Amino acid sequence: MTNSIRSEGSVGENLGSRSFEMKSFKKVFAATPLHPGSGPLLAFKQTLLALQPQAPAKKNGKQEIMPSFVVSGPAADVAKHVADLKYFITDSPASAARGLSVFEKTVVFADQHSAIKALPSIVDASKNNENFLFICYNTEEYSLAPMIRAAYVATACTAYPEDYIAKVKKAMLEAGGLKFIEILCPDPKSGFDASNAIEVGRLAVESSLWPLYEFTDQQLTLTKRPIRLEPLDRYTSIQKKFENYSMEQIAAWQEKVNKRWKLLLDGRLV
Repeated sequence: MTNSIRSEGSVGENLGSRSFEMKSFKKVFAATPLHPGSGPLLAFKQTLLALQPQAPAKKNGKQEIMPSFVVSGPAADVAKHVADLKYFITDSPASAARGLSVFEKTVVFADQHSAIKALPSIVDASKNNENFLFICYNTEEYSLAPMIRAAYVATACTAYPEDYIAKVKKAMLEAGGLKFIEILCPDPKSGFDASNAIEVGRLAVESSLWPLYEFTDQQLTLTKRPIRLEPLDRYTSIQKKFENYSMEQIAAWQEKVNKRWKLLLDGRLV
């Protein structure tokens, strides 16, 4: 397990007034496991944008301090390319956040594999009403959000940045308790051209394979209702990872997606 603390750039009372600046993409790609068109990188950039305070960054007459980040997974090393960001890199993101959030505002940014391993700790944090935001960036189609019970649960997609940014801001304003947002960030490693990343995300949402919603106070709200659902085969046909799927497999998957969508329309989270 790797638990390292890195904080490049100054971190102090005036941190909230500064703009997050990502170093050149060329340097990021050379120094991290990421690549041009990377879904996790786009998700991280959108997260920073959501948390960027508006000048003057003051709340109740006091300078607003940006949250500390707990990062895990392939995007972890991107944090060192962001000026004025206090961050912690760890293989146990939920456990680290539970300790850190006692002292300061905390945001976790972890991939789906790290999130799966952290589920027991996430459950305990929710039961104890511990206050931090856990953002899971997911490059696959299988969502963890329906399994999470927290003060606020939401899904998002990099193809819909306004929806995601609004949800991050809303989660940060929640008075207390665990908040969980899972963002789908399609990645070219799935077998599509980097220029199609937004289209892949759009089709995931428009087919209801990845529905956008928020769940709070036992109330489910769909934040994106496609006028007409796209057929699932449009999503699968543009990604090489599905090229060995048979028509029967796609049809069976489509049926499951349709059934879940009907339940969501009835306000049932499954």
